[in-house]
Amino acid sequence: MMTKKSSRKSINRLYDIRNCFDRTSGAEKQSLVECIRRQGVRTAADAKKLHKALCFIRAFPDTPVLHQLVSGLLASFDELIDGLAPGQKHRLSDSGIRSTDIHYSFSFEVATWLARKYPGRSEVDWDELEDACQIDELLEQLLEPAEVDYFNSGEVTAGEWLAISAENLPGTDFDWLMAQLRERREYESFWAILYNAADVPLRCSLSNSELSVSANVFETGRVSCRNRAMQSRVTHAKKQIASPLRTVIKLDRKSAARLIDVAMASLAVRHRETLHFNYANADEVYLADVGRGVQIAVTGLQTESRYPLETTMGFLILSNGVPIGYGGASVLYRQVNTGINIFDEYRGSEAAWLWVQVMRVFHSLTGCNRYIANPYQ
Repeated sequence: MMTKKSSRKSINRLYDIRNCFDRTSGAEKQSLVECIRRQGVRTAADAKKLHKALCFIRAFPDTPVLHQLVSGLLASFDELIDGLAPGQKHRLSDSGIRSTDIHYSFSFEVATWLARKYPGRSEVDWDELEDACQIDELLEQLLEPAEVDYFNSGEVTAGEWLAISAENLPGTDFDWLMAQLRERREYESFWAILYNAADVPLRCSLSNSELSVSANVFETGRVSCRNRAMQSRVTHAKKQIASPLRTVIKLDRKSAARLIDVAMASLAVRHRETLHFNYANADEVYLADVGRGVQIAVTGLQTESRYPLETTMGFLILSNGVPIGYGGASVLYRQVNTGINIFDEYRGSEAAWLWVQVMRVFHSLTGCNRYIANPYQ
């Protein structure tokens, strides 16, 4: 077994050259990944750094062999995590890495999606609930007449009530709660108000889950490899924006729904959400191939969530199927108000080029020729 020090040295080196593409870097990356797989990790900090490096290389691989190697290591990353001491493993909470947990108070829309797509994964984090009054108010709306006196007696807390209700049913207390709300779907807007007011903290398990950063990929069926350096600067941006796209397709409903799930998961594990994905329309999802293995998915909004004049759309940037960034756009006539967010794992890639490609896609889809972005974007 290699030493902790040698393992850290390999991880640091892999991270340092993750975005280097030349005649020797690819072979060195492969050698380092194989070495680290044998060495393992000993600290949470090393695990986080290794995970970031592997995610980056999976999105921008030098060779198909390297892509397969890092994908395999990410798929078994829980084995590396299991080798950590309990205190070190705890430090990985909210990292988005598989075999860890995330803690967050999601909106009603995301909570509904979590209960539907990942049953049994989430439960109410009662230790983090600051005020139970609002969740009491939500539960009171679900009581049968015979249950009211006992619930209001003070002999049972909201947490105990949910535990009793869900005791002999599959799933968690959170699953039971969301199932009750689903059964009364005609009052959905009312439930959303009460749920959001309760600010329900959740603890979600990422063990063997597609929800994790480690596993969340929109399968494309092919791998595009890099053999040249990242493009840090962009020249002739206007010309690039106006250039025709290789391919832009409207996804069938099944593929569109899968794409929306990937987008939702990519934000949820990072404690983010946006209306562009929360209310995405599975009948209006486009996927554009912009080259270099990069695809940009654009989502329209569900009819009831649209604005009278502006066309509000979301976008997800994928590299070899890996979500690496996202944003939204409000289109009015030939003007777009937009911005771009690159996920932390993929900083140091080629944000400027990606930003131009996003504008190129919106130019192709909407005919817009004026873009507005906040200074920090």
